[in-house]
Amino acid sequence: MLFGCQVSRNTDHTDNKDTKTAMRMPEDCFGCRMVSGGGLIGAGLYVAFQSKRANNLSVKVAMNTIALGAAGLGCARVLNLPPFNNIHKANKENPASVQSTETN
Repeated sequence: MLFGCQVSRNTDHTDNKDTKTAMRMPEDCFGCRMVSGGGLIGAGLYVAFQSKRANNLSVKVAMNTIALGAAGLGCARVLNLPPFNNIHKANKENPASVQSTETN
């Protein structure tokens, strides 16, 4: 258990011919969203402040674009907005697709 998240394991091996236990995605919790979203927001802020040191205008624009993207993804992660909320919906609707990709 990490940050209060529970990882569910599939122990039914009828459709899985490997001897490995297939892991499903962990349930999404508030703590996980805060840590990952806060990290992305922090990375975006760091890149934005470092862009002030750049001398070339095109480098500043590129760095600020990357910073805005990272901070935007961080905000979306914290608020559980798309593209992050669709990941767990797909896992709940079709858990067999997650098992087949993780056993490779």
